[in-house]
Amino acid sequence: MEKYTYKGLVTQDDFNLRFGFCQSRIAIGYTLEEASFLMGKHPYFYGEYEEMRDGTKLSESEKTLLCSVFKTQLSSPINFERDEFGYDYKRIIKGEREDKQGIYHYTIHHPWLIRIEKGNNVIKKNFPITYREFPFRLGFQPEREALALFDEAVNWLLRISFFQHPQSPLQIYERIRLTHHNPIFRPCYLKKILYRLIAEKSLQMKTINGKIHYTTSI
Repeated sequence: MEKYTYKGLVTQDDFNLRFGFCQSRIAIGYTLEEASFLMGKHPYFYGEYEEMRDGTKLSESEKTLLCSVFKTQLSSPINFERDEFGYDYKRIIKGEREDKQGIYHYTIHHPWLIRIEKGNNVIKKNFPITYREFPFRLGFQPEREALALFDEAVNWLLRISFFQHPQSPLQIYERIRLTHHNPIFRPCYLKKILYRLIAEKSLQMKTINGKIHYTTSI
């Protein structure tokens, strides 16, 4: 079974923060592209961050935005022993993702010791970090229903002049999600409807402070 591999050069604290966001993304059930969309970024932005691509980093405002997207707080979930080379020393991290019967299995190889407390004893050991992700999949008919529901919801927002002022993807998504309380409402379907409306010239896209917004205003 073919493995997808990636690697990056990051500090211990930076890796721990990225891993914390990764776990929050999986917990809420968003794909990498959905996370990018809700941040108002290009489709690969968040994936490049999570996979530690060269030079990828988040500003403080983007970290705060991600916490809103994932309904979480900043966290460093791995109890690492402090890196003996120092706080700012970057180390090579290697990741693997393998699809086994529709479930993603991740393995991350790193150079640090992880502290494990067992009673009064503390074990310090280097071992790979492993976790799983259940990718979101929806059948053809349920997907059509989801798109129809989003189409109705977004057109209602158009009728009440919600888009008279530029709205971020997260603002639009939360407005619809909190109004309808339907688990079938996924960010990927909202994106499809918004882009269709842009093609029809009912909406336009604006970049404000480095983030994509949607509006009817010129």
